Amino acid sequence: MLALRYVYVLALVVWLGGMLILGALVAPTTFEILQANGGSQGRELAGVLFGATLARFHYVAYAAGALLLLTLGAMRVLGPRPA
Repeated sequence: MLALRYVYVLALVVWLGGMLILGALVAPTTFEILQANGGSQGRELAGVLFGATLARFHYVAYAAGALLLLTLGAMRVLGPRPA
């Protein structure tokens, strides 16, 4: 039961942490650097690059979400949390 809780928390951290890092760090940095170096073409390139990054992150997010649901279901079947 304790192992399921750790897996649940790890999946939650990967999912939420990934969204936070992408939104707070990767997107602004990508757009800032590429727009500064390439003007309007740099902004377009930044959009394409970040879109590809999000497309790859979706696989990670789907896996983390599936793991969250599986561990929640398993914890529900196995009973209450340990004291």
